[in-house]
Amino acid sequence: MRWLGSLLIWGSLGVGTLAAVTAYRPSLEAVAASSSPLTLNAPAGKDHQDPTTPLVSPDGDAPIVLSRELVDRLRAADVHRVGVREFAFSRWSERYWFLAAIAGLVAGAVLMRRVATNEAISATDEETKRDPVRALNQAAVEIDALIEKVASGSMEGKDQLQQILDGLDVVQSTHFETFIACGPQLIRQLGLSRYAQLMDRFAAAQRRLYRAWSAAADQNEPESLDSLRVGRARLYEALERLPADA
Repeated sequence: MRWLGSLLIWGSLGVGTLAAVTAYRPSLEAVAASSSPLTLNAPAGKDHQDPTTPLVSPDGDAPIVLSRELVDRLRAADVHRVGVREFAFSRWSERYWFLAAIAGLVAGAVLMRRVATNEAISATDEETKRDPVRALNQAAVEIDALIEKVASGSMEGKDQLQQILDGLDVVQSTHFETFIACGPQLIRQLGLSRYAQLMDRFAAAQRRLYRAWSAAADQNEPESLDSLRVGRARLYEALERLPADA
């Protein structure tokens, strides 16, 4: 819908500009039909003997009134429009195009405003769906379960390491991304200072969990497990800095 609104606005501007150019350039027929005399405001026609010289040119000291004789003379010289000083809506042949352009501009503006309003509502709805507390809590729960599973030794070493890699990939790509997307919402609720303190703990948790992932990829299970535990502790510190109504 945005493209339609833009098309309406730019198209209407073009049509309106072209129509406005003729507001003070009525046709000779309109000039002849005018009930009051009109004054020439721009050179008109070309002299047959010298094409570079206008047939009639206005004079500031002695204004030229477009008499019937002069109109006939211009018509004979194949002149269709002349510039005049006086404006009359009834003489403006393109007035309806100009009015249509105004209507198009209004319609385009209304459409663009509606699109902007709908986008703002959608953005608000999307933000409302995000719950930073739930996202961080869920990440902590999954890391708790991952530590318990690895520490229990219920799987072979390689399987446990792969479990760490897979588990951390899921936490990062879902819960952490959701939490990070809530940044603007959290800044409004906490202010920049408290938000910085929260993100300091969250970043510390992320670093330790990245280290756990790297150690698992290097087949170093003890270091990976230790980093998981430290990362979990930092994550709970971040959770303590979250407002209850976030």
